[in-house]
Amino acid sequence: MALPNECYQTTYPEEDFARLCETYAIPGLIRTDVLKSLEGAAAVWRWYSIGDAANIPNSEAAESLRKVAKQASKLRKAIDELPLASLEILETETARFPQQAITKRHAAPEVPSWAILIPSTDSDESYLNIDLRMLRAMITALQEASADSANKLPKAPAGTKRDDALRMWMTNVADFWERKIERPFTRDVSETGEPVTEAARFCVDAYKFVDSQCPPSRVMKEMKACIKARRKRTGRISVKN
Repeated sequence: MALPNECYQTTYPEEDFARLCETYAIPGLIRTDVLKSLEGAAAVWRWYSIGDAANIPNSEAAESLRKVAKQASKLRKAIDELPLASLEILETETARFPQQAITKRHAAPEVPSWAILIPSTDSDESYLNIDLRMLRAMITALQEASADSANKLPKAPAGTKRDDALRMWMTNVADFWERKIERPFTRDVSETGEPVTEAARFCVDAYKFVDSQCPPSRVMKEMKACIKARRKRTGRISVKN
């Protein structure tokens, strides 16, 4: 699968990759292939990360809508609390702007304007001029629609959503670890959650270059899920999981 160019970046600088190879005694003859596999896994991670960012959880989407509702409420309150002098001059200006917009053929939604162009099949253009009172009503409608939409978003089921980008990275690493490095892809952790097996330690160290903010415990959790999935496909049983 061809990925967008922005997915291909240098993830493992030469010195860092050499240190990783020395730490895990990766033979020199296969280091080029291992680097290619690691960079490929990182590129796929970036591709899936783009998708994860676009598909945010409903809880985050709801919170964004509530922020819109809150800001709309604040704006309406600010309009309502304008001193009389401020209100009068603002109303004078808003009454003047629509005529200027029509004369210059500048109207919403193409440009910020108090005049709204009404779509028509006729050659003559029609405009709707809005005033401060109408704007206040529209702000109220925006507030109510945003709040209602936030409440209508379904809640996510219990449990943490699996990180697809990390899942794909782990799947690719497991594949080349067994196929190219020819070592068992096994997992074990200490009582404090630190990786013990060679493959587990490698995954934690290698993933730091991909996502430095990800805690080792999360990498180990995904490694466990990956091994379980591979076991189901192949029927093999690892000594550690």
